[in-house]
Amino acid sequence: MALNDWFYKSLEENRTTFDEKVYPLSTRQKASFNKCYKLLDESVTSGSRARKSIRRRARTVLATAFTDICPEVFLLSTLAAPVSKLAAVSEQTLIRDLKTWWDNVAHPYGLTAVTNELCHNYSIKDLIHPKKPSFIDTFEAAIYTAGENIPDSTEREVWISSCHDRLRDLKLIADAEKDDGGSTKRKRRPNDDGEFDPSNGQTRATQKRSLETNTRAACLQDEAVSTSVQEENAIEAGSELAEASHRQNAGQAEDGIEMAWVAVMAEMTKIKSVLGSYLFTGIKSSHMRHGEGEATRLTNTVHLHLPYGPWQDYKLDIWLPSYFGISISQAAKRSAKELEAMLGDFLFKAMNDSNRMMGKSAPTGAINVSYPSQDDGDDCKVEVMLEFQAGGYVYKEIYPQVLSLTD
Repeated sequence: MALNDWFYKSLEENRTTFDEKVYPLSTRQKASFNKCYKLLDESVTSGSRARKSIRRRARTVLATAFTDICPEVFLLSTLAAPVSKLAAVSEQTLIRDLKTWWDNVAHPYGLTAVTNELCHNYSIKDLIHPKKPSFIDTFEAAIYTAGENIPDSTEREVWISSCHDRLRDLKLIADAEKDDGGSTKRKRRPNDDGEFDPSNGQTRATQKRSLETNTRAACLQDEAVSTSVQEENAIEAGSELAEASHRQNAGQAEDGIEMAWVAVMAEMTKIKSVLGSYLFTGIKSSHMRHGEGEATRLTNTVHLHLPYGPWQDYKLDIWLPSYFGISISQAAKRSAKELEAMLGDFLFKAMNDSNRMMGKSAPTGAINVSYPSQDDGDDCKVEVMLEFQAGGYVYKEIYPQVLSLTD
């Protein structure tokens, strides 16, 4: 430890200034910490070559203490020496020696408390490990940079507003990819461009996808379920449920009372496998779901209205942010493929096979978006009609075996 003896001695002296009680830093200590904070917060690309070298080495010492040892040792390092002397600390055995020292001394509570407060208030972790701006941040910054060059204020607002629609789409794509576990891309190796892929008869260089294809893949990734297995399960589930529902409704009709069973409180962990990534992302972003709390296992954001008799349609109610509803409404008018990408293969087919869609080329009446609160910033309700067998499958798949009776 001879090489850095002076540094370790200073660390120990500063450690002993703390005890089990919590006190703020002294004036001298606060000034020393602020200088190191300024070092971490500044750009090391400015100044002379010698100055940049000194500050870069000092920054490395502080980052090593924070990352490889602990935040407490980082704080003590900021108090141990001025920036110019920190740069003289040898990195040769630094980590090993710091660990040996720290493992053999007491860790007073006052030191830990002050460290946690300062690191939180000054975002030290982000300064030492700065996050790379995401493509969403880059695009959002570009929107406003371009907008500054539009002199007319009205045209500028129109430009920014139109770009926000695309920004929202990017955020949905990012959320879907995050839910699906992120990208599985591997590092490029030499000759990858010309490597033949026998699965599709193409070379790597020709396998380029458009943004639309990537969006669709993200939305539909979790919906690649065997159609034959789905249909078999749906027939069994739908038949059993229809018989029970029919008996209930028949008994109610004898009393002259017309009521319908509605399944509520769906299993949050099972929704995505049926509704797909796009709708699942919308559900998680809704005001209703935020009110429930992310840790809540059941959700009231998805209701399933059971049919009055066999082979009649089910109706699925989904609560989403209003901007999701706007996108779905526009897709229903513009393009069946666009709507299918949002609803997913299973839900889209169930809607097309519903009685409400019989003989119709457009999904008029089979899907409806409403805004109960009349507030654009609140949730909307998306209603989707499902054919009988598919509706039974949805019920069996995402709901506990409890039904709620509603008017």
